[in-house]
Amino acid sequence: MKILLIYPLIREFMAPSMPPLGLAYIATSLKGAGHEIKVVDLNGDRENGLSYLTKLLSNESFGMIGVSSIITQYKRVKELGKLIKSVVPHTPLVLGGSGPTSIPELYLKNCNADIVCMGEGEEAVKEIADYIQNKMPLELCKGIIFKKQDGSYVNTGKRSQIKDINTIKFPAWEMFYTIKVYLENYLFKHGRKKGISVLSTRGCPGECNYCMCNFGRMLRMRTAENIFSEIETLVRKYDIEHVHFIDDTFITTVKRIREISDFFKNEFRSLTWSANVRVNFVKPDVLKIMAGSNCVSLAYGIESGSPTVLDYMKKGFTAEQASNAIKWTREAGISMTIYFMIGMPCETEETVRETIDFCKRNLVGGEFFFATPIPGTELYNYAIANKIISDEDTYMEHIGEVRDFLVNLTKMSDEDLFTIKENAELEIKEHLKRHNVTVTPSIRKSPRETAATLPEF
Repeated sequence: MKILLIYPLIREFMAPSMPPLGLAYIATSLKGAGHEIKVVDLNGDRENGLSYLTKLLSNESFGMIGVSSIITQYKRVKELGKLIKSVVPHTPLVLGGSGPTSIPELYLKNCNADIVCMGEGEEAVKEIADYIQNKMPLELCKGIIFKKQDGSYVNTGKRSQIKDINTIKFPAWEMFYTIKVYLENYLFKHGRKKGISVLSTRGCPGECNYCMCNFGRMLRMRTAENIFSEIETLVRKYDIEHVHFIDDTFITTVKRIREISDFFKNEFRSLTWSANVRVNFVKPDVLKIMAGSNCVSLAYGIESGSPTVLDYMKKGFTAEQASNAIKWTREAGISMTIYFMIGMPCETEETVRETIDFCKRNLVGGEFFFATPIPGTELYNYAIANKIISDEDTYMEHIGEVRDFLVNLTKMSDEDLFTIKENAELEIKEHLKRHNVTVTPSIRKSPRETAATLPEF
């Protein structure tokens, strides 16, 4: 069957810098099942992508169309659904990715979708394609929610996760004519010419109440051999110079880290690499092993220096553990990107002061993201229950970068929250400057200007 896969526009304020890894895995899976695949990447091809898509829809016949997206692309998915159905109203439209997974009924209702694939899609999408091609009842396909002809929805129940993720074929980047754009503009390439994302685990044992955790809480790991077979392919095909492990939880066991580090040190000496890690999983010996294999940067989601806020978030670590991780990472000679947010429901001037003091003590920080409720999380349920969000469709249309203001979850007024945030950032930056630490400002909108234009949610 001929299948069209589409990736919507995202982060229009910057060059395309994060390749659509999920869709590349789906493309591999469908191609391996014998289907003919075409990919339109509207984010990577911003100049001609839309006209190319319109031409394909008008001139070619597809048995199924798939769109993969995250939460912040909701508005674009709505626009795409409207466009697709205006040209090919009878072609099944399947949505997948962390966005549709988090709130599938809303996507079915508002995005002209016929089917939403929930959770991990590599196996499910093959079944969906087979069921559509052979006109079999979708009720038998696990892990989806679909719209019947009478407008009612059928949820076929949760699908079992893929237990051995080493069996999943590598992402089909060769099917993306835009891949060169992503490699050269890659967000985490750390000064190298070309970088790319690699996913070495799926799942996260953490229980953070603001995180959706698309792959679930059970941690599944690829072997070092499997990971480096993929990296070898990336180096050979695309001359990759930097690899960023985009896992929720990269550090698992010392044995695994040693195996991965040995591969970098012995087989890929010219490559540098980085990863997302949890502060309570790092130890000095592990960091030294990583540093010795060209690990140049680690990203920590510390989020707050306040014990009250950390407990509320269910972060699973203490401020002291976070301080130790920062100290040990510096001692290992590895740079860090550390994320902080402000505006949890329990946030007060006192908790912000604790975070300011934490940042000054550890010489980190300088910018805060706003706490933003994401569907599929406890924080989102809190916002719904407390009527902070009533119109989910309008809210979803406005979800953008978490550095920009969307809703106020605290008991403070908007103006007080903005002022406290600005003063905190200024105090931290001035302190860091006195210690010769530079904070690179991010692209973000004025919260006051944003708040003035936001509709009621």
